[in-house]
Amino acid sequence: MPLQGVHASPEGTIDVRLFAECMDMPLVSDETHRLWALGPRGGGRVLDDVLLPEVALPDFDGQLFELAALRGRKVLLIAWASW
Repeated sequence: MPLQGVHASPEGTIDVRLFAECMDMPLVSDETHRLWALGPRGGGRVLDDVLLPEVALPDFDGQLFELAALRGRKVLLIAWASW
């Protein structure tokens, strides 16, 4: 079923801002790196900003590692929980 008001351009692209609005989904972008993220609402739990708090986690040897040491680098943080 097509979305009202969302049409592909002759090149086959769509306006992602309009799509996000029609789907009632948040859309964030990083114009510097040309990255976009679109997804469902967080159920009331969303980020207030994009700053990571000061976090120190034990490494494989049990020594504390501060994530701030990676500032300025791209980091993929994977979290897992058993519940």
